[in-house]
Amino acid sequence: MAAALLMTQPDLLAGAILFRPLLPFSSEPQYRLDGTPVLIVDGAKDTRRSPGDGLQLARQLRHAGAAVTYHLLPVGHAVTAEDSAIGSGWLQVLDL
Repeated sequence: MAAALLMTQPDLLAGAILFRPLLPFSSEPQYRLDGTPVLIVDGAKDTRRSPGDGLQLARQLRHAGAAVTYHLLPVGHAVTAEDSAIGSGWLQVLDL
């Protein structure tokens, strides 16, 4: 539920990596995430999430001003080595 925390307490987190996120809120964002870096790695075959949750979350976060990087992998819900590589590369680019 890191996405919900990011959306309700925007000053608490400097950024987030969200693997297979669900869409915590359906309403338009009432918060600002100006420049907050967020990585979303979604699974096209994830049966534990509603189709499109990750992409819709990316749109909401971008609308709130977050700097969102979105990846859709041809995988299910389990985190894979490719997820780890994407996350690691994203952190290196941010120099975190």
